[in-house]
Amino acid sequence: MTIRDLARPGVGHPAKLTAAIFDVDGVLLASPHERAWRKALPSFVDPSRFATAMYQSHVSGKPRLDGARAALEALGVPNASEQAAAYAEHKQNRLEELIAAGSVAAFPDAIRFVQAVPALGWCMAVASSSKMPTA
Repeated sequence: MTIRDLARPGVGHPAKLTAAIFDVDGVLLASPHERAWRKALPSFVDPSRFATAMYQSHVSGKPRLDGARAALEALGVPNASEQAAAYAEHKQNRLEELIAAGSVAAFPDAIRFVQAVPALGWCMAVASSSKMPTA
């Protein structure tokens, strides 16, 4: 299915699409969230224990504080609930450092898709549930 197929009315879908909202993290951009979570761990536990599979099953897609608590619990950190806010704050600081250092890349398919949307006459927006850096 192509973007043009989505824009056309079809059987069971009489109205055509007229707008798109794109999530930024993991959809448009390969953001360094996993690296930031790992880099924030040294004061809590050995960061080498924070594997991609653990990130995906315990942290990814969760609200930041819930992900922090889940990661610390999965890693066996004592008093994980009480330490989650500090870990989440460390992660946010590491994430902002990684972003400032240019550790973000756009997915090539996402760029092509976003570039195709205006040709369809659609409205377009981006959204993120990530905490935005403070000024």
